[in-house]
Amino acid sequence: MKRIKNTLFPILTVLAFGILVTSCKDDFTEEDLLEQQKELSDEQAAENAAAIALASSLLDYTVNLHEDNKPIAGATVSVTNQADGTVITATTDANGNAVFVDIKLGGHNVAVSAENISDFSYLVDFGKPVEGVHYQNINERIVPIESSEASKIEGFIVDGESTATIKGVVSIETDLTNSTSEVPQDITIRANLDAEVNAEHSGLESSGGGSFGSIYVLGSFTFTQGNIGVAVVDNTTGEYSMQVPAGTDGTKIELLIPLVETDQTLAWSMENGVDVGVQTGTQPVLFGPDYAIADTSPSISGATANFSAPPAPGRGFTPSNFTPQGRGLLLTMLNASINDFPNEIDLEANEHIVFRGSKGSDDFKTTPIITVDAPPENPLPVVVGDTAVIEAWVDWEFDDMYQILTPGEYEALSKVEVYLDIIGEDDLLQASFFIEELDADGSGNLPVEERPLLNVPAQLFTDYVVTDIAIRFEPQGGETTAATGSFTYNGEIRQFEIVNRGDKYTSIPSITIKGGGKPTTQASLEITDMAFQYEFDLDNTGNTQGYVVLPEVGYKYESSPGVIVTDEGFEGFEVFERDVDGIPQNELQVQNLDLAVRVSNGNIVFNDDAFYGTDPVAGIRLDPYSYSTPTAIVIEPEHEQAEGTLKVNDDGEITSLTVTNTGTGYTIEVDLTVDAIQGTGASFSLSGFTTNTVTGEVTWGGAYTLVNKGSGYAKDLNIAEEDFSPISSGTTVNIKNGQTKIVNIDYGTGVRVNDIE
Repeated sequence: MKRIKNTLFPILTVLAFGILVTSCKDDFTEEDLLEQQKELSDEQAAENAAAIALASSLLDYTVNLHEDNKPIAGATVSVTNQADGTVITATTDANGNAVFVDIKLGGHNVAVSAENISDFSYLVDFGKPVEGVHYQNINERIVPIESSEASKIEGFIVDGESTATIKGVVSIETDLTNSTSEVPQDITIRANLDAEVNAEHSGLESSGGGSFGSIYVLGSFTFTQGNIGVAVVDNTTGEYSMQVPAGTDGTKIELLIPLVETDQTLAWSMENGVDVGVQTGTQPVLFGPDYAIADTSPSISGATANFSAPPAPGRGFTPSNFTPQGRGLLLTMLNASINDFPNEIDLEANEHIVFRGSKGSDDFKTTPIITVDAPPENPLPVVVGDTAVIEAWVDWEFDDMYQILTPGEYEALSKVEVYLDIIGEDDLLQASFFIEELDADGSGNLPVEERPLLNVPAQLFTDYVVTDIAIRFEPQGGETTAATGSFTYNGEIRQFEIVNRGDKYTSIPSITIKGGGKPTTQASLEITDMAFQYEFDLDNTGNTQGYVVLPEVGYKYESSPGVIVTDEGFEGFEVFERDVDGIPQNELQVQNLDLAVRVSNGNIVFNDDAFYGTDPVAGIRLDPYSYSTPTAIVIEPEHEQAEGTLKVNDDGEITSLTVTNTGTGYTIEVDLTVDAIQGTGASFSLSGFTTNTVTGEVTWGGAYTLVNKGSGYAKDLNIAEEDFSPISSGTTVNIKNGQTKIVNIDYGTGVRVNDIE
């Protein structure tokens, strides 16, 4: 423990010095304490790190050599650190011990050489520093501990009388495109001699005091004289030969065959599940006992059908300039009522318009006048009837009395009839109610008094505009001055009525309400949302490649306020003509855009002939209504090259073609040539081509004639898979001294690193 005491001394000194400094400082503050604690913490961390490093190099390792329980003195033992290459050498004493002091933990190679035994080597691994084994933690301070390990090994002489020979040929398939095996390069086969060596090694200790394994690295024992237990495989012939210890009753020797990772030449057509066409090249492959079951070799015909490629697909077309088309406030109905107050009035479901209104107070004296802005003059001229008309229809409530305000001047004792009149627009009498008949007095006057309002309903609903409601005195004789009268009444709006839906609106019109006899609260009405059908242009200005196959066209639109729908064209389009005023007419619905267009010189234009005979299509619009400007979705076409597989018979002739894809996007007839690494002469004639008059695309129906079968073609470019061998008996050989056994090793075709087929 001398080294441990020397380590503790400076630590205690530092602590004492810290106490001394603290006691001598009269103005010591809290900040000074915190700073000093930080300094002590940093210093302690550095000391602990140094202590761990020291604990990693306080290992004593003893190697004891003996033969028939007799010590072997004078043997040379070298220990090489695998991390830094440091070599320490010692000689065994009279007790057969070679002692190594203060060596580092970790892996080491131990080599032994002596006159009377065969030289050998092995590996040991002393592990990493473990608390309780290599150091202790005392009050957060690391204190190193010396430790020791040991190996006791019996040496013996391996000579011809106690050995046997294992030899053979090693092969590997690093080229699947030929039938000749190859030789793995730069490999060494070893024998696991652990069972033949009388050796004991100390075990690694855990922090809890138990053991969790030996310091010896299994399978690492090797004789270093001659080729005992080791065989280098000849890079040219693949041959190997090794001597192994063997007894007269037989010895089981396990051959340690290394993993080989190398490139393999082969053909394939699939990568990660994707068809990439026939490829020939190299791929990384793993070989060895751990990969004994080989991957299935890709089945690739020795002849490939090479079809001509179509031109590049069209790019750049887009529907653009989405413009709302004119509409009325209503679409399917001629008129409609707006009467759900004070909530939002929703005619969206069928009419694609949403109103919000308030009926105001209940003291209207006349019908308020509602004005809807006229549609814009552009792009279409506005004519009579295009401006929408909305009226307020009112419930009126009448008092049961009326008042004669002035007596009037009538023929004496004549009759005067009293009426309540409902006056509409243009002073049109809409309704009149007879109240009663009065008698003028001798002076021709009516009585100035309050009288019952007879024969008039208490409530009245008017489905028209009321400009006045008044008491009228109708003389039955002569009249000089008419009497005047009044009564109390109030009106409340029951509903707003769209009496003319209008036309040609391309934006939401404003609505104003005025009049009504100065109600306490005026009524209000507005259109909050209004959807339109949108016309668009076929825009080819951005085309970078002419079209042969039409793109798929869809759109995003607002189907309801705040609801965006992505449509791939299934809701359709409408093509139309225009009348002399430019108004769309003769609308025809098409499900998909490709039914309405064709290709002309690589551009997408209207297919006029499909709709109006000799008349051209004037425009196209989305069939659904949208509450905001739609956006186009264009899925550009992809041209596909024709594909097929050829069948080769055992005679090397091509016998048939299986067409798997007739291709798309061709503007000329498809051509076929036969590609092969070996073989010549095969040829085909393709037939059954048609030309699409709308797009100009040339399509092939898949018909062909085999003109010449050719000769010399390979049926499969790759040889069949081969497993690692020997696999049934493993890599263990049972052999007696003096025997020679042949063990041929075939790595087979291995396991591929990448997903190819």
